[in-house]
Amino acid sequence: MRLRMMGLLWAVLLLALPARAELLLTPYMSLAAGFSWQRLPDNNPAAGSDGRTTVNSETLYVNGGIEWLPGLSTGVMARLWGDRNVNTNSDVLQFDGISIGWDVTLRLPLELAGLSRGSGPYWRYGQHCWAAAAAGIVNPWSDDDCSSIQTWGINFPLPDSPDLVIFAEYARTDFLDIESRAVIAGVQARF
Repeated sequence: MRLRMMGLLWAVLLLALPARAELLLTPYMSLAAGFSWQRLPDNNPAAGSDGRTTVNSETLYVNGGIEWLPGLSTGVMARLWGDRNVNTNSDVLQFDGISIGWDVTLRLPLELAGLSRGSGPYWRYGQHCWAAAAAGIVNPWSDDDCSSIQTWGINFPLPDSPDLVIFAEYARTDFLDIESRAVIAGVQARF
């Protein structure tokens, strides 16, 4: 699966590159924070009617990469859920984790309000390798693996700073049988 995704990424890049005589390579860096919620399997007596328990945690996100063409970029990312300090003997529901990975972003290059390059709605697909743990449940859980992550969001220009945009996004991924969703907001600088 990973080889197919890397092959798809290279195919998209190779097909896009000859279509434009002059590339507008634009490096960028993003930093964001928000909230996430994880739905744990039904091993908790306090589980809801669907047999799953929801745990909330803070999330941080850092991403850097290159926009190859208006609307097409690739990057690397790191994410942090909770504070990476799970007490497995705790009675309090906790979820903590960390991941690193890569992503490809397709953005509808609307150039909102004509103020900033890099603004408009986007969809991002990536793969990340993670280590995560949950406590405060009947059977404390910890594991590591790799999985896909999908994100939908929108960038908004800052009027006085053409190389800065703020963004809001919704991301979803799974940690084996734990569903994870996040809503984050942040700032992206283009160089």
